[in-house]
Amino acid sequence: MTPARFGGLIRQINPVNLISYLKNNGWSEENTDHPEVIRFSSPYPVRASGPHITVLIPKSNVLTGSSELLGQSIKTIASFEKREVSDVISEVITFADCFKTRILGAKKGLLPLDLGILLYRGSFNLIKSSAIFEYNFSRQKQTKNPELALHCAKSSLMGPALYGSYIAQIYVPLRRPSSAFLWDTSDPFQRKVVIRILRGLANLRESEIEENPDPIINNYTTGLNIDMCSAVKDIANAGMGNKIIINAILEPTYRTPPDISTKFILSTKSKYYLDEAIKIFKEDLQTAIEEKEVLGVPKILARPESLEKGTIRLKWYYPDINKTITVYVDLDKDDYEQAVVAHKDKKNILVIGDLERVAKKWQINNIREFRIISDDARQETTLDRFLN
Repeated sequence: MTPARFGGLIRQINPVNLISYLKNNGWSEENTDHPEVIRFSSPYPVRASGPHITVLIPKSNVLTGSSELLGQSIKTIASFEKREVSDVISEVITFADCFKTRILGAKKGLLPLDLGILLYRGSFNLIKSSAIFEYNFSRQKQTKNPELALHCAKSSLMGPALYGSYIAQIYVPLRRPSSAFLWDTSDPFQRKVVIRILRGLANLRESEIEENPDPIINNYTTGLNIDMCSAVKDIANAGMGNKIIINAILEPTYRTPPDISTKFILSTKSKYYLDEAIKIFKEDLQTAIEEKEVLGVPKILARPESLEKGTIRLKWYYPDINKTITVYVDLDKDDYEQAVVAHKDKKNILVIGDLERVAKKWQINNIREFRIISDDARQETTLDRFLN
């Protein structure tokens, strides 16, 4: 595969972006006598005792022969990094995370049109559902289709398939770090959307190994919800019974969590556990959502320092079903800190919001009131309810 096949794409490359790519991937800038060209040295030699690989990058596209020089440099970079030339070009042109979805068994790289539509619709809905879930989960007030979440899906791009087997390439563009705030390496919203998808696919793989949908159900807060399960199922159905390989290529500028896998296989077994999870999610959704006043001494669950919210649980007698249940409540930073104090002092907390059952767990959403109450206040509240 030679850069000549990608001449049109190479001419779209801004040398500034290629220079940024090399610096982000550990290549070192070196001095050169040519004022219009920058030399970069590879992060390490090809062999322990061998020399480093070097490439020459024009400072602008104005330089005569810049396209040829860029093409040769990209071919060298791809060879050194053991990547496809197309992958390097795509990453330089589009600052994004990429999902490569490869359907095994697609004849000559061709796919029936209806299945191709199903594949891309499933990919779009997976990104959209993950974005909506990620947006809503970080807020007390739920929003059905927040603008930011929809923009994440609508701004995603479809790349060309590679010859020989059908490969759909979906790019999720990321926010470039501001040069004025290089110290800020916090993940952009779009990266969080991608990570949620990857965690969900990992939970699906665990379900296949354990032969139980519980890994999907129990980890819905960080992985797949019912809409995401349906979208992954659509992608799997596009394979016509063949296995589908999903490979994520994450933009290296932002740190990838060490526990994240980037390669997965969807099969008929995957669809079975997705169906089982969807069935359970639907049963939970059929549970009536009612406004309730939940009262109890909070039990504190660990809150990672990176999160702006925390989760508590309350033991509460639910009169409608005549049993004591454990209710989970997601709180923002300030309310969580109050809950920690209440836990230490063994004081009661009153939470008013929508009680619902999701993934076999009771939780309060759309909180309208949250406060610590004294024992006296608790007795008064109980008496008022009795008299009324």
